Amino acid sequence: INVNNEDNHIKSKLLQRTTINNNIESIPIKSNDLSIDKYNIHIVFSTDCSFFQDWQTLLVYYSALKVKQVGKITRIASGCNDNKQKELLTLYNKLFPQYNIHFTPNFKLDKKTGKEYDFYNKPYGLEHWLNNTRSTSNIEEIIVLIDPDMIFLRPIDITLRHNTFNHYIDRSDIINSPNLPIRVTHGFPSSQLYGLGAPWTFDGHREFNRTHVCGIGSPCLKVDNNFGRLHYSVGPPYIVERSDLIKITKSWTNFVPKVYERYPELLAEMFAYSMAAAHENLPHISIVNYMVSNTDMDEEGWKSIDSLLDKVSEPYDDLLFFPNVNLPTVLHYCQFFRAGNYGFQKRRIPSSLFTCESPLLADIPRDLGNVTYKNRDGEIIPISQKKARRNTFMLNVIYNS
Repeated sequence: INVNNEDNHIKSKLLQRTTINNNIESIPIKSNDLSIDKYNIHIVFSTDCSFFQDWQTLLVYYSALKVKQVGKITRIASGCNDNKQKELLTLYNKLFPQYNIHFTPNFKLDKKTGKEYDFYNKPYGLEHWLNNTRSTSNIEEIIVLIDPDMIFLRPIDITLRHNTFNHYIDRSDIINSPNLPIRVTHGFPSSQLYGLGAPWTFDGHREFNRTHVCGIGSPCLKVDNNFGRLHYSVGPPYIVERSDLIKITKSWTNFVPKVYERYPELLAEMFAYSMAAAHENLPHISIVNYMVSNTDMDEEGWKSIDSLLDKVSEPYDDLLFFPNVNLPTVLHYCQFFRAGNYGFQKRRIPSSLFTCESPLLADIPRDLGNVTYKNRDGEIIPISQKKARRNTFMLNVIYNS
């Protein structure tokens, strides 16, 4: 995504805030305004109470432990009965006593249609957690909202200015800009760039009526498509100061059923988040390389992984993957990854995974990144070397995690 310097809604700076009359206001933060060290991180993620998300939770906890992630981590689990709550509390007290679980009701039911939308649990579960917890210190608390199907490759890094590893939508000119905060702070959230775009910015869109969703007079109505793609086409990890997240979540839970009403699809909650952030006038600093997920998408953190060439399936040293390489923060295994005759899809993990009879995952061959095809359920499909290596990297990390 390129910034048009002639567009007076974007100008030459990343951090700009859209006001109700569509003027642009730059808000510089000087280097002595913040202490980088004075903040607390709390990572949260939303799940239901299925086995499918039980094993994902263990993977989140385990990978966070391996990368020495600081701060608290909480699973927000919706819809667990009493027996399941006791089972999970017992398990986590044994395996990961340093991490937390917060139980909420099941929010999946859409009241208007009577159908279940699994991802209502995400905004409503988060709201439940925010309303029933509070920061335990006077230090600024930064909340990191991830998805349960994420593996930590590196610890969360909330620094922004002078962080040469961050890629800001293919722009290198703003890393040292005085208008870029030292780190994520109040009024300046950050997030991974996603390929959502901002279709809700087009008035008259048949699936996204933003006047209906956001309300008359909302700042959401003043966002143009270019600004929307730059600052609201985002997804997990969302990195947001707690009071900002409380505001966004209040609007998110209000907007999501309205979005789902006309767009009853998986990504309804993500578009609702984007519109809620716009409504609260909180444009996100979009980072390209917080995550890798889609092996076809260059607008993710693939640059350092592509540089590994045929070493993408090197053995894991039980500490960090490729410790001398600046890897992205998380691997998001929401896709189907295939290289040669090997593949992984999270929904194909059997519920018998933890039984003695269940086989282990297959070992990943050291030379898998050199294949020129993928086997899709018996269909042999040619793939490029770059795609083979990216898929091999994903398979290697998932297997070793």
